[in-house]
Amino acid sequence: MLIWCFCLFLWGEGQQATSVSPEPRPASVSSDTLAAQAWLLAAYPELSRKLLVVEGTGAGGHHRLTVSEASADAAPSAVSQRTPLLHVDAHFTREGVLERLVARGVAVATPRLEALRAWTSARARSLDEIETEVRRSGGEYGPSAASAIQLRAQRLAGLRRDASTVVRMGFESTAGIGPAWVVEVQGARRTYRAVFEPSTGQLIAVSPK
Repeated sequence: MLIWCFCLFLWGEGQQATSVSPEPRPASVSSDTLAAQAWLLAAYPELSRKLLVVEGTGAGGHHRLTVSEASADAAPSAVSQRTPLLHVDAHFTREGVLERLVARGVAVATPRLEALRAWTSARARSLDEIETEVRRSGGEYGPSAASAIQLRAQRLAGLRRDASTVVRMGFESTAGIGPAWVVEVQGARRTYRAVFEPSTGQLIAVSPK
């Protein structure tokens, strides 16, 4: 099993890097581990404006990744000064095609989704009620946000590297999945289901159908 850690400076347009240097890359890091890290940051571009520490394990196509925000004045090894943002379990084929993914953490609004699930589990809610509650809590990707989710789904299809296309999407309010957007993506060999949470529209799950 390969254990790896990176400290990355990722800057938005017009920003300047400080004098803090990234931690040297371990010599034993494999190319598929580097590819998984690159895929993660491409799939969650909102993270690119933060100083990040990406840690994880990888073997046999499976990667367990943790992304934390580091303090600008902290040493890369100062774990106590990191703020966890995202935990991802992902599996890729040998060709680098994403097969499965589960993401959780503040970067994908897990606390908001859990609160929304508790609210909807109290009694049956209409899509209009869910839309109102999502907006009340500051979310922007409720049942009326089909166009915005379509764009995110198309970006995911492009990141899967196997000429995937979006074939179906809809907002699910059922327990266990929703409230969330569920998108079917047709790959070269099979169909996959992707789930996007309704607060910030982030990808939280991918699985074969």
